[in-house]
Amino acid sequence: HTQRVLQLLPHPSEQYLYSLGSDGHLCQISLTTKQVARKLIYARVGALQHPCMQLTPDGHRLAVIGPSPDVVAVVDSRSLDTLLTVHAKLKGSSTGSFEVSALAVSNTHLYMGTSSGRVLVVEGDDGRISQTHDLN
Repeated sequence: HTQRVLQLLPHPSEQYLYSLGSDGHLCQISLTTKQVARKLIYARVGALQHPCMQLTPDGHRLAVIGPSPDVVAVVDSRSLDTLLTVHAKLKGSSTGSFEVSALAVSNTHLYMGTSSGRVLVVEGDDGRISQTHDLN
């Protein structure tokens, strides 16, 4: 990273460590070689107020807020190839997109907390928002 490291997350196998930086990079660090194995530009510098990443419990997928605050990218945890891109927008909604402020993942679902007090439940296989919960 050329700027501040914002978040660190170890892989369950302890083979990799993931880091998010304010420079907009997601890095995969090999804990065996102690070198950056892969680097992905996930957002432009300073684009995200709430950078966040979460691994699925099985360690196969990594969810990252970005490249903008209303988008979550799901990538393969080993290759960092993008598997799914989810836009936090409800079909037929006149309110537009929601800024994602929190993430949680399971092996089958992605949970996105929004700045408007909603939780969006996303199907992990196709990125479809299947449920919404208004916490207000």
